[in-house]
Amino acid sequence: MSLVSVLFLACVALASSAPSAKELKWVKSSPGYEYFSGAGFYKFYEQRVTWGEAWETCVNDGTHLITIDSEKEVEVVKELFGRYINNYGRTQNIAVGFHDLYKKDVFASIDGDLLEFQNWNVGEPNNFEGKERCGGAYVSANSAPSAKELKWVKSSPGYEYFSGAGFYKFYEQRVTWGEAWETCVNDGTHLITIDSEKEVEVVKELFGRYINNYGRTQNIAVGFHDLYKKDVFASIDGDLLEFQNWNVGEPNNFEGKERCGGAYVSAKLNDISCDSLNPFICEYKS
Repeated sequence: MSLVSVLFLACVALASSAPSAKELKWVKSSPGYEYFSGAGFYKFYEQRVTWGEAWETCVNDGTHLITIDSEKEVEVVKELFGRYINNYGRTQNIAVGFHDLYKKDVFASIDGDLLEFQNWNVGEPNNFEGKERCGGAYVSANSAPSAKELKWVKSSPGYEYFSGAGFYKFYEQRVTWGEAWETCVNDGTHLITIDSEKEVEVVKELFGRYINNYGRTQNIAVGFHDLYKKDVFASIDGDLLEFQNWNVGEPNNFEGKERCGGAYVSAKLNDISCDSLNPFICEYKS
């Protein structure tokens, strides 16, 4: 990131999981700071300023520019920045407390130590046009995929990386469940299974971008079914369906015709007709 206009988070670290009396006294005199359990107090500043101005504002608050030095702080960034991201667009960065101003390509945190928690986005750091010497982060606080995954995605246009989950692609056209499955297989991927809370968030994000084209009752095809044995749901990899995040009243096998997997934009599961036409998401995990 260059020394350009950015958003930023300020924070003050905690040594314990609960704030001390001293910290509680401090936060009363520091409006806008919010406590995150096991992490610390954080404040999101919406105005765009330079990296140096962000650093100065935090120092004047008696805090420091966020460093994102743990998985807990990754979650803080996703939560706080996520509240405001629609005001800016998903390519917006926040300023983060690291840089290579002391020595080019050697990244240090603002406390003077080498940067250890290097949770880089795909293709970063790249010092674009030789002007990016300061730290930033996207709303995803993305970690980087492996070399194998990077090689794969170069030959697979349209797939997007989600930190801690994998690569995903949303297909807008409505097709049958079997056609969705076949498309993913031909991509060298598989129909999304929604088998974790991380994938719930992927569905909400990806499907959410397109939901206004369909209406909120629209399903996507999802990689599970009860075609092997009625009312016993299996994922497309042949295992019993363990992450059963059903919508209210589901599964109901409406009119005896719903044997394939679907999900609403909420990522809540639904049984759907295998012949119904729905958009879908393919996923790739190495």
